Amino acid sequence: MVETIVAQNDRRSLLIRRRAVLTAMPEFKRKTLAAVSSPQVQAYGRARRQFHSTLPQVAAAATYAVAAMGGALMHTVQVRNLDAESEREERREREAQKAGKPYVPLRQPIYKDEEQPFGTLKAGDFFMSSDAPERQLAHIVGRLEEIHQQLPALSTKNEMVAAFRGVRDCLQALKSVLDQVDRLPSALSQDNLELMAAWASARKLPGRYATKPGAVEHVNTEGALLIFTAPPMLGATDRQFVQDFENALIATQ
Repeated sequence: MVETIVAQNDRRSLLIRRRAVLTAMPEFKRKTLAAVSSPQVQAYGRARRQFHSTLPQVAAAATYAVAAMGGALMHTVQVRNLDAESEREERREREAQKAGKPYVPLRQPIYKDEEQPFGTLKAGDFFMSSDAPERQLAHIVGRLEEIHQQLPALSTKNEMVAAFRGVRDCLQALKSVLDQVDRLPSALSQDNLELMAAWASARKLPGRYATKPGAVEHVNTEGALLIFTAPPMLGATDRQFVQDFENALIATQ
């Protein structure tokens, strides 16, 4: 008897939650789709495309740095190879003893090339080769549409719980995309721009690199001047529709 009542209460709770999701979903989908066209998302996409087209070698290096090195741009430096020096002296000492001659240390350093961090990029997801935010948002809208269409026909607890989990996953993915877009000022900060230009010069990439406020200039090997300019910053993305949807779901718990 008690188990039956608990089961009925659980199902009633799920049905109330389903009704809340179905009621709030159309507006949430509309606002999420509208975010694709928001000034912040569009500025992010344009900036990333311009960065890769204007500074392709720097962009490729930044992508690798973020994907493989935690955002660290690496450069080659010469350092003392103490192991090689020690092996050389041990060998010379053995040869001197074998020849019956005095051993005189050769005070001549040996150097080796070593990759070391030149600096670390901030807001590294801007430089990654993952889908642009507008594509990620479109994918989220597609997933929400699937759930919205399937939810009315779901009848079991497991099915509805799985659908609600899908909604939560979409919410988390949406927040992650908006966070990424909001990091654009950090990605294209003057510190990042100067770091990339200095690294390109230290790495001796073809041409010449320099910075001005909000821009990286590249004079290529043919003498043409190419300029990447960071877009004007537009402030944080709108999150109110996300909060409204979450509030609608919380009210049913």
